[in-house]
Amino acid sequence: MGTVIGDPIPFPGATPGEIQQAEMDTCAVKSQQIIMHAFGLDIPESQLAEEATEKGYYQPGFGSEHQWENDFNV
Repeated sequence: MGTVIGDPIPFPGATPGEIQQAEMDTCAVKSQQIIMHAFGLDIPESQLAEEATEKGYYQPGFGSEHQWENDFNV
């Protein structure tokens, strides 16, 4: 096993529900939600997934291409 660098908990006191993604293919969406939460924005994962789908950044059943991940927050 490798060495852990940094704090594996994205924010102190986080519950598993705040970290666990809702679907198998929403890891990029959930990551964006965690970042937004750290800045005080509490937006449901489902809403973010819907918006990302509308913009073409996320495809249900497939996920997100790596080149789209930085576009989620625009």
